Amino acid sequence: MPMKSVLTRFDPTRKALIEPTEVVKPVAGFPRICLFAFSRQIIEKVAARPEVKEIDALYSANGRIPIYQMDYKGTTMAITMAAVGAPLCVGFAEEVIAKGADILVFFGACGVLRPDLADGHIVIPDRALRDEGTSYHYAPAADVIDLDPDVIKKVTQVFQRLDVPCVTGMTWTTDAFYRETPAKTRQRREQGCIVVDMEVSALAAMAAFRNVTYAQFLYTGDLLGETHWEARDLADQGMSKSDLYIKVACEIGLALSR
Repeated sequence: MPMKSVLTRFDPTRKALIEPTEVVKPVAGFPRICLFAFSRQIIEKVAARPEVKEIDALYSANGRIPIYQMDYKGTTMAITMAAVGAPLCVGFAEEVIAKGADILVFFGACGVLRPDLADGHIVIPDRALRDEGTSYHYAPAADVIDLDPDVIKKVTQVFQRLDVPCVTGMTWTTDAFYRETPAKTRQRREQGCIVVDMEVSALAAMAAFRNVTYAQFLYTGDLLGETHWEARDLADQGMSKSDLYIKVACEIGLALSR
């Protein structure tokens, strides 16, 4: 098989040689709703709350990632740190599903392709350009994947109800942030992308394959301009608005569970 065709030949076989349920087992009472924050600082802030307790963990060669349990408006939810990059991010999501969750809510920072999107603005991705490899193992080859429109509607309604400004649009999901060249960035902008991330298209493909509910919102960070890069407030990692982001994620989880 020519190497150039590897990612274009989707194998729809449902059972793989290694299944998530062979690595982790279902956990009795594991929350249906699991929140994933990409910011370690945000997870540590939640974990410091006296009512929050550790209930499980995820493991990789990089170390142990705790899973915590929290209550929000009478509903029990899990929350853990999302891995950066599509392969491990999807792998951890698969294991959380195997433990018992079926509503996944992700939130984290993204790069910006539109200069008018201020630092910290909320973006709800409704489509993702698949410039990564993981999604091609969960869905037939295509340049773009659409996220569930019913989920997008509910997520948007949460932001509207909380009076938090947001926009919807297409994200460019890439594996190689150090190869975001001027030409590529210009092309992605022309294709309609307004932000760039590293996981959305893969998570969307996995969620559709596993038939679980997946939602994500992004908060804007660094800017990829026409000829230069601006870090802006990238180092903040969402901490300046962390209470809002946590609340919104919880509200999204509730909305999707109804």
